[in-house]
Amino acid sequence: MLALLALGAYFTSSAQWEWSTPSTGVVSSTSLVRTGSIYLTPTTGTGYSLSMTNTGLNLMSTSGTNVALNTSGLTVGNNIAGQQASAVISPSGFLTLNTASSTGNAIGISYNGYNGTTFTVSPTGNVTANLINSKGVIVGNPSSVPIGYNLYVTGGILTEKVKVAINGSANWADFVFDKDYKLKSLSSIESFINTNKHLPDVPSAKAVSENGVDVAKMDAVLLQKVEELTLYLIQLQKQNTELAQQVEKLKK
Repeated sequence: MLALLALGAYFTSSAQWEWSTPSTGVVSSTSLVRTGSIYLTPTTGTGYSLSMTNTGLNLMSTSGTNVALNTSGLTVGNNIAGQQASAVISPSGFLTLNTASSTGNAIGISYNGYNGTTFTVSPTGNVTANLINSKGVIVGNPSSVPIGYNLYVTGGILTEKVKVAINGSANWADFVFDKDYKLKSLSSIESFINTNKHLPDVPSAKAVSENGVDVAKMDAVLLQKVEELTLYLIQLQKQNTELAQQVEKLKK
């Protein structure tokens, strides 16, 4: 059974802590040694109360803010006993945010760099990254991450819309319709396919497996092939029209 001691703690005019107990009165500039539990409460009814027991240390304000240090780690929150919001740093260094109950106060997390707030998680779960450093952001636990990327996500990304920007119109495939564009002959394309097993300008399956796909570049290449096919169809249509006209002449 732990012995309990009622104590008052305050600053004197000489800025020294003084401890007051019912049995000893005021003892100035003396270390407080006590076996058992210690409870310190404000004499004015407002401020902070401190309790130290064999299970840990707890500091609570009259407004409900609580700081606890025990075997579970360091906990900071509002009215922890009432299941309101809290943040916990475990002995192993993990940070856990416990959201508030329906009547409690929600909390968020913010990481501040030397040049301002760089990463924020709002109480509603929204994540805002104002700055991504040179190492980028990694989501998941990949065995290796290629360099040169600001974001890497294992397992894929599910989204309702993706918009990819390109660096100028020159990177799009409308150049196929320029008058000076040299359209390859179908016989040369056939020869290339027989040799390489894929279309010209299109990466092979091996290259894609090793290097991935640049979505903007691949979309431009696929559009280029569609536009080239359109030109081939136009050529074939002209040839068919010419042949049809020659057949009509032979019938007369």
